[in-house]
Amino acid sequence: MVLIIFVFLRNVRATIIPGLAIPASIVATFAIMYFLGFSINNFTLLALTIAIGIVVDDAIIVLENAFRHQEELHEQPEEAAVRGTNEIAFAVIATTIALVAVFSPLAFLTGTAGRLLSEFGIAVAGAVVISGFVALTLTPMLCAKILRMQHQHGKVFQLFERGFNALSERYAQLLRRAVDHRVAVLLGTLAVVAVSVFAFLIFPPTRLQKELIPEDDRGFFLVVVRGPEGASLPYTDSYVRQVEQIIGRTPDVNGYFTIVGGFAGGVNSAFIGVI
Repeated sequence: MVLIIFVFLRNVRATIIPGLAIPASIVATFAIMYFLGFSINNFTLLALTIAIGIVVDDAIIVLENAFRHQEELHEQPEEAAVRGTNEIAFAVIATTIALVAVFSPLAFLTGTAGRLLSEFGIAVAGAVVISGFVALTLTPMLCAKILRMQHQHGKVFQLFERGFNALSERYAQLLRRAVDHRVAVLLGTLAVVAVSVFAFLIFPPTRLQKELIPEDDRGFFLVVVRGPEGASLPYTDSYVRQVEQIIGRTPDVNGYFTIVGGFAGGVNSAFIGVI
């Protein structure tokens, strides 16, 4: 994550700022999980993974505006950090509230879905709140103390700069075409939305399936063997051994175990657990 930030910012000092904001926010989220009695599981780790992107986004927004004040308005680092943060503070707060409003309702789900997703929703919401606080406190302080504008750049910076400039110019051309043909873009968007709704929600062959949790391949399955009514135990055992030979020749089978008769359903029944 830090390497990706460095590729786009191309400044070591600027990379340090979001690099410090990430652990500060995530560690604080662990404190929220502790006081709420949550554990570290797949859902809370997924929440923290999503929160990392939000933390980086908030930090870079504040960082970029502070840097703009230094570069374009020629302000001192402390003044640039204060004024740059004041300009976008409301936007950061509004984004934080909106994200909390999206994830916090998961905490009020009931039943199986509630038990599975409540910790996820609360962990993300808590991380978002801390991210907004860090973006408006720690990040401006780091911008004032660490961030400095460089007037000379090395060859690596210039190489990336040429690539980003070419990409920016291409995007500007596409954007101008879209603005010049607003009606066509709007109609095309409505057509794509209509086709998507029909194809994935209405049309049976391509309609998306609905399920609570995707099926998980645990690498284990059972084979049930049932003989004719009244079959003896040796009769059932002889056929089970034939099934075992077939399973043993099957690729990717690590092992198996067999139970014949008993609680399997009678002397004419058996099951084989395959791993």
